[in-house]
Amino acid sequence: MADMDTIQEQAAERIVTPGQLVMKRFRRNKLALVGIAILVIMFLFSFVGPFLSPYGEYEMFYKEINISNIYLYAGNRDIIALNIADGAFRWRLTLPGAMTESPRIARDGTLYIPLEDGSILQVNASDGKVLETHSGTTTEALVPDPFVPEQKFPADLDVVMEDGTLVATNRESGFKKWDFMGYAPLVTDLFADETGVLYVVDAEG
Repeated sequence: MADMDTIQEQAAERIVTPGQLVMKRFRRNKLALVGIAILVIMFLFSFVGPFLSPYGEYEMFYKEINISNIYLYAGNRDIIALNIADGAFRWRLTLPGAMTESPRIARDGTLYIPLEDGSILQVNASDGKVLETHSGTTTEALVPDPFVPEQKFPADLDVVMEDGTLVATNRESGFKKWDFMGYAPLVTDLFADETGVLYVVDAEG
């Protein structure tokens, strides 16, 4: 009888499949159990997470960054704005008529441009769009306390005129940061405001 029991036990041991042996060893490995638990949690979160998120799948976030402009008056009809940080083109505005005098600049950078027909354009400094057209008044009345530019340049840049081209060089490293060549050679001395906005006029006025 004892021999029969021994034979049955041996037969039972032979019936254990390789998969069962793997699972038996897997259950004994605590690190493996932790790993599979993490994978299951990540898998579930990938499906449940979007329902818990306060933001939509296609929602985008924007940050408003104020970058000082460089205004270039190209002739009497075009005004070009560049970023002072990298010299990149920002916007260009072609006026409906010739300017009768230089634009008056408000403290926030807004341009008030008198035209030959007597109107004054109010131009947004950030995108160059015309905000309003004023009639029957003067730029002095619209901007009683304008910005008066002076020779004060950005602390980290040396900006010079080289053969009618603006060249900005990093003061510490000596490497050129950016340059700009207008539609016509730039001819006036540079001047800048307290925020580092540069102003210059080209050969066409």
